Amino acid sequence: MKISAFLNCSVLKSIFALGVPVSIQGFLLSSLAFVDAIMVASLSDTMLAAMGVGARWFWFISILLFSCISGAGVLLSQFSEREDLTEYRDIAIVSFLSLAVPSIVIASIFIFYPSIPISAFTVSVDVEINANIYVQCIGVLAPLTATCLFLDCIFRIDKKSITPLIAVVAEVIINITLNYGLIYGHFGLPQLGVVGAGIGSITARIVRIMILCRFLHLTTLVKSFCVLSNIFRVDKKSFRVYYSVAAPVAVSSILWGIGLFVLQLVYASIDENTLAIISLLSPLEVVAMTLVGGIVSGASIVIGKHLGKHEYIQAEIAKKNAIFLSIVIGGIVGLAIVIAGFFIVSVSELSEHVKSDIYTLLPVIILAVAFRSLSSMQMQAILKSGGDVNFCFKVDVICQWLISLPIIVIAVYYWELALVHVLLLALLEDIIKSLISYYRIKEDSWKKTLYTHSQ
Repeated sequence: MKISAFLNCSVLKSIFALGVPVSIQGFLLSSLAFVDAIMVASLSDTMLAAMGVGARWFWFISILLFSCISGAGVLLSQFSEREDLTEYRDIAIVSFLSLAVPSIVIASIFIFYPSIPISAFTVSVDVEINANIYVQCIGVLAPLTATCLFLDCIFRIDKKSITPLIAVVAEVIINITLNYGLIYGHFGLPQLGVVGAGIGSITARIVRIMILCRFLHLTTLVKSFCVLSNIFRVDKKSFRVYYSVAAPVAVSSILWGIGLFVLQLVYASIDENTLAIISLLSPLEVVAMTLVGGIVSGASIVIGKHLGKHEYIQAEIAKKNAIFLSIVIGGIVGLAIVIAGFFIVSVSELSEHVKSDIYTLLPVIILAVAFRSLSSMQMQAILKSGGDVNFCFKVDVICQWLISLPIIVIAVYYWELALVHVLLLALLEDIIKSLISYYRIKEDSWKKTLYTHSQ
């Protein structure tokens, strides 16, 4: 079949309109953490270590909260197209509660008992003292982040992804400015070190929420319900349907995050040179998948809306365009990241031996990004949009925990393969996911319209 036979400019435009702002937003937020680390690192190793304690916990909290809202997005994208917005309202309320409750519990522990999360790390007394208040700041950030994720989802479902992007740009500018002032004591502000970074982040996130709330009246959310006045009118079936979709997505994401962490530990255990190489390659791959993830998110919303309106032919067209886009974008982003990697390594102070190893590994990154882009589009944007979350959960667990991780552990500790061969073996996870997803998609079982009420 010729590519021109199924390419649809309208569909591609919709995916880009929704996905590009999400990609830029993710890139800005990931860069913000990097800038904060650079600022704090200039103070002392103790301050940087203290920030590292909070940053690792915040990474885990973010994965947990993002997992909850991911499942909500699948349902909301379908229900937002109905004439009767009752289901949309109910799912939105359940989604908000599912984010609010765990974030408040986390906040309570981190604010009132900061020693509990700190005890998970082996740190010196000085690091623990500095980390204490910063961890409390992370606790305050938890419910603020949950609110941002919920509002971002609401705007994107309504095809208003520019609004969250504007809010994030404002947050990044305010955060960097405040952190610079509070960490170093500039602009007449007190010098607070790592605590200043926490206060700056909290203030900037509050401003982001205020900007989003300012435009909230333009969304379907406000048209369909007022959270407080409708909180006791939620159909109980909405909870059942929500958790049947959100629970597998949340558990899958958490297990994936843990698996990724274990993988990093395995790589780091090889030797110090490998640790240095992975420390440089990992941020590059994260940036690449952030850019690709935005396009996947846009495609998911487009496909979900067609399914919600029983437009299965349009959903099929959107599916073909999304897969084509994932291959093209994956290749382009992978190539761009590799070019950037070559430049970064060339101007770095790394040893020639390490530089040589990285140059050998960079081409593997292109393959890694390309295959992950394809498998993400197939599973996240297509299968999950139709509610096929249990199948995706099984595939994620089997491919990562039963295939990829065991093979990599054997390759590192028993076969003692070179790092380039280990990374090539790591591609098996996404290759197998892509093949399994291909046959699942061919069955057309993903073309389902979801309901919460009896039909």
